[in-house]
Amino acid sequence: MLFRSDSSYQAVGLWYASILLASFPNESFSTDLWQMIQKDMTWEVSRIDSCGMISSEGNTRTGPQTNDVGPSGTLKDIDYNKVIRALAYWHHLSQDPASPWMQRGYDVAWYRGWYQKGTAREGCTSTYWQ
Repeated sequence: MLFRSDSSYQAVGLWYASILLASFPNESFSTDLWQMIQKDMTWEVSRIDSCGMISSEGNTRTGPQTNDVGPSGTLKDIDYNKVIRALAYWHHLSQDPASPWMQRGYDVAWYRGWYQKGTAREGCTSTYWQ
């Protein structure tokens, strides 16, 4: 388990863990690391709704409820870019075509207005590009 109390820090940790695993696939820790990433990626995906919005509920370091200020002087927000990177990287590393990782990354990108901008989704709205 990485940072399971924060959906943003969790994704950043998973991205780095995936890079570590890709760099050292045959080490003694690789099997345990694979299982940890798989389990924690499942938790991360559970924080993303069907429209691609990532929940910050319960986060301890990012989101409006934390009042945690970053170096720029603004409240720390979820790092959507890193969430997408973690999902995409794990999708390619795990080589499981039935996994939800890539689709959830597309969902987040859509929500942020970075993918298929202007494309309607039933029941979904995105304030980032409307």
